[in-house]
Amino acid sequence: MHDIQPKGIDYYGVLELEKHASLQEIKQAFRRLSLKFHPVRNPERFKKEPQRFRQLCEAYDVLSNHQNRTIYDQYGEAGLKRGVPRPNGGFTDPYVFVGEPEDIFCDFFGTNSPYADLIDCTKKAFSQYQGDGGTQERKKAPNLVTPLVLSLQELYTGCLKKVRVSRRVLDDSGTTTTLREKILTLHIEPGWPAGKTITFREEGDQGPNIIPGDLVFVLEDAPHAHFERDGHDLIYRVRVPLVHALTGCSVDVQTLDGRLLHISVHDVVFPGFEKVVRGEGMPAPTQERDGLPPANRMPSKGNLIIRFTVEFPRRLSQMQRHALRAVLLAGTK
Repeated sequence: MHDIQPKGIDYYGVLELEKHASLQEIKQAFRRLSLKFHPVRNPERFKKEPQRFRQLCEAYDVLSNHQNRTIYDQYGEAGLKRGVPRPNGGFTDPYVFVGEPEDIFCDFFGTNSPYADLIDCTKKAFSQYQGDGGTQERKKAPNLVTPLVLSLQELYTGCLKKVRVSRRVLDDSGTTTTLREKILTLHIEPGWPAGKTITFREEGDQGPNIIPGDLVFVLEDAPHAHFERDGHDLIYRVRVPLVHALTGCSVDVQTLDGRLLHISVHDVVFPGFEKVVRGEGMPAPTQERDGLPPANRMPSKGNLIIRFTVEFPRRLSQMQRHALRAVLLAGTK
């Protein structure tokens, strides 16, 4: 799979940033430029560049979202707005800038006033006179959602993953922040599905007068060379010559935990035929096995499903044709 070359809007350029800019730098740039190009606060500048304010809001909407930024960095605006392949099949949802630029502005500043920076300064000054009993309301910051790509082997056996994260932390004064790193340990249970979330409460960026958002990891399956995952089942695809499809064959499968299965197939392999090996799929998560009444409880493992592609010979001699016709027609009598 090749990267799609970035085309269209340069979101980093719109915010006057380098590609490696931190989330804090993105927020600072949006704060400065959105006020500078606001249509009410600076109508003359808006008249010269009427699309700039909208582009600023769209750029911030993309780059402040971890998933959208990751897709944009790799595939550009074209990939972001068209959707790109997921590791476990299908495509991501196309990005669409919905709503109005003023909505993004209002969500960021907590007001739709174009003099938000002046209002913010006034609130801070007023809160100093109020002391600890001030009435300024603390809002929770948006959650930071991060994909966590795991191999099928890791999801089969379960594992511990250590992830290094960086976040802004308030100093003792409660007014300024510094960037600090932290190691988080994620306990992955056997059989957890793609889309499963692991949440660390209030582990997002800290800041004055805000409650840190949650840090949310979303599990994704990494592509595997031989297996596909379908719920708790594992799909294994194999090619067999026509003669083996008609007369029987055996299939060797190296399992995700290192065992070698020798599976005999005595049936005729016809289009759509599948060989199901019970209990050799993915483990079912503990809560699905043990948290339900016995009648509804999942088996401890799903199934291994072998799907066949039959390879036909490219050519047959006249003698082979007659012999094959005689054998097949005899089988219909």
